[in-house]
Amino acid sequence: MLQPAVHRAILIVDVENFGDPARTNAHQLAVRDKMYKALRQSFARARISWAECVTEDRGDGVLVLVPPTVAKSWLVTRLPAHLADMLVGITLAARPRRGSGCGWRCMPGRFTRMRTGSLAPRSTGPSA
Repeated sequence: MLQPAVHRAILIVDVENFGDPARTNAHQLAVRDKMYKALRQSFARARISWAECVTEDRGDGVLVLVPPTVAKSWLVTRLPAHLADMLVGITLAARPRRGSGCGWRCMPGRFTRMRTGSLAPRSTGPSA
């Protein structure tokens, strides 16, 4: 039996230039770790439970389905500021150090999209 659609906020974050040839596998892993850390901490600071969100790893980013119980106003007034602060902090921390060989290659990406809409759970993943 198909479950009914529920209203969800959909957040997409991706890493700019993730596949750049100058980024090694080690750089990509470091970037992904920093991206997830930034997301978890941003959600916590915005008082939105990361554990209650459904996430889909996209390799160079993540798709986050926020529970319908979270006020949309929190997503637009709290989360972006916290996420921006986290990304700026990570970017500053990733400045090249002598001999580090990391620099921009270890910086995470950008907060790209936020939408809301009705999604229904399907065996192949959420569907509009």
